[in-house]
Amino acid sequence: MNMFGVREGDFNYPEINWRLGASPPDMRNPATRFLETLHDAYLHQHVVLPTHYRGAENPNILDLIITNEEGMISQMVFSAPI
Repeated sequence: MNMFGVREGDFNYPEINWRLGASPPDMRNPATRFLETLHDAYLHQHVVLPTHYRGAENPNILDLIITNEEGMISQMVFSAPI
């Protein structure tokens, strides 16, 4: 669970806080290395709200949209699952 009370869990890295673009400061942590790889390649992840809810579990961000331009995505709509 991150500092917002949301277990984000993207790509099995629940330590990543996508709203802040932050991860644990330990460079040996796989989540930190994944986030640093994105930053080093000038890639941006745009999904910052949970995309998956299951019963009483905490919501998760399971879907990522990664682009090479921060302004490429101007608007996202989050809706209930089908």
